[in-house]
Amino acid sequence: MRKILRMSLFSILLFVSSIFAQQANHLVIAEIYGGGGNSGATFRQDYILLFNPTSSAIDVSTWSVQYATSTGDSWNVTNLSGIIPANSYYLIQEATGSGGTEDIPTPDAIGTKNLNATKGKVALVNSTTALSGAAEHSAVSVVDYIGYGTATDYEGTGAAPAGSNTTSVCRKGWDGSTAQEAFKGPYGNAYDTDDNSNDFYTRDPSSSELPAELFSFSAYSTENSVILKWQTATEVNNYGFDVERKQGNKSWNKIGFVAGSGNSNSPKSYSFTDRPTGGTTFSYRLKQIDVDGTFKYYDAVTVSLKGSREAKLLQNSPNPFNPSTAIKFYIPSDSRVKIVIYDILGREVTTLLNEQKQAGYHIVYWNGTDKNGIASASGVYLYRLAVGSYVETKKMNLLK
Repeated sequence: MRKILRMSLFSILLFVSSIFAQQANHLVIAEIYGGGGNSGATFRQDYILLFNPTSSAIDVSTWSVQYATSTGDSWNVTNLSGIIPANSYYLIQEATGSGGTEDIPTPDAIGTKNLNATKGKVALVNSTTALSGAAEHSAVSVVDYIGYGTATDYEGTGAAPAGSNTTSVCRKGWDGSTAQEAFKGPYGNAYDTDDNSNDFYTRDPSSSELPAELFSFSAYSTENSVILKWQTATEVNNYGFDVERKQGNKSWNKIGFVAGSGNSNSPKSYSFTDRPTGGTTFSYRLKQIDVDGTFKYYDAVTVSLKGSREAKLLQNSPNPFNPSTAIKFYIPSDSRVKIVIYDILGREVTTLLNEQKQAGYHIVYWNGTDKNGIASASGVYLYRLAVGSYVETKKMNLLK
């Protein structure tokens, strides 16, 4: 029985290792759309999307993306600029046409090349010098390469599938999945076996968009002021945030507005300062508003101008939850804060937070995934707050 169990565990570890071996460890081409501006097209612009699956920012100020026809050896160069943060996307707009139903999100770089929707070659190059051959996938300067449709050059055993006016050529999620959920979390479009025919599929590019996703919301007091800070992980069509305040059982009142970033695939930070009167304890919440007027409220935080002298961990909400929940806590002074999620057997699932925080009330969100971005099963989980010598643990219930 023990031998069988050891073999089973070995098989599981081997399987997990094989999955992670297929995750890209470098900047990759995540998606190509060449139908922009055509009759019946989804978007008015062609585009190329990059993804950084590494844990470090990558400076692409001397890099380029280059395009050639399916059999050609003349490469069109689009220069890149700036830095791509870890686990973030970088959008490159190419030619614009008169067809299409909507514009792509705000790009990070702009080129002018018409991409063929059904066939072509795209190279990510760590220089701005144009490639000079019809078969360039193994060139020293090439970081990533895709031949799609009837391209005569590609990585691996065959080309990626052909796109169309309404479909893009898209890299699979980090676990090899073509489900949209596979692209959430820190691994994104990171599947890479160095075989274009295996690593890509086609899909409706409009399904790529993610809603505004709040990562954290904090409030802390300094004498007679309350400072609010929050961060989004991603944004699509985010017009901005109404900041609302209430005292006790009174109604919520709008006290300010902070403009959003519109469309963003990287973290964005915001802040707002309030100087309330007529009390010492106040609650604050955010109302996120899309450009079309739709909106969503996020969990409120309560802050006192006369804060407690002890740290405190509050019950998560909602509870039970699916797919995410807000974990709230208070610290009386600037401290290093660590929040760890455990399963009911006490095994660590993920470290949700481990960083220096200012004194005040804070909210962090757990989306029900472990440290590898894999969705957790339904059940009871523990979350533990550690601030110096203070440690507190509470239960929460993930219900799918």
